Amino acid sequence: MKYLCLILLFCMGCSPVVQSPAIVSHVESTNGIVTVSTEGYGNDLREIKASSACNAISRLTFEGIAGSSYSRALVTNVDRKAERFIDGLAEGDWSRYVISISQESEAARFKGRTKVATFIVSLDVQTLRKALEEKGIVREFGF
Repeated sequence: MKYLCLILLFCMGCSPVVQSPAIVSHVESTNGIVTVSTEGYGNDLREIKASSACNAISRLTFEGIAGSSYSRALVTNVDRKAERFIDGLAEGDWSRYVISISQESEAARFKGRTKVATFIVSLDVQTLRKALEEKGIVREFGF
């Protein structure tokens, strides 16, 4: 749980607004692709969409997606390399691992000017795993 809070902090660019942990729910998984429903937070739709993608990738990477064939975390030890990877997600690298993203609910006020919305996000697990291997965050063999 502490990893999720750390990840959300990085993905939201150290936002001063305290947010509840994002809900990430398994929808479907087939042939190296996992689809989840997840919440995103932000001031506009672009930020909310990026936050949703970051939340989905972070959950898959550091906790696994319950109910899917990827229920185990890809990364078990968070170090500087993993932190840099998360920083890259927040800066826009998330789009490399997202096959599709579609809005499931309208954006609603959360706290102050921050809004929340739910998105359906499909992730390419093999591409994500390969990137983690290339950056030396996980080993090349096995899950």
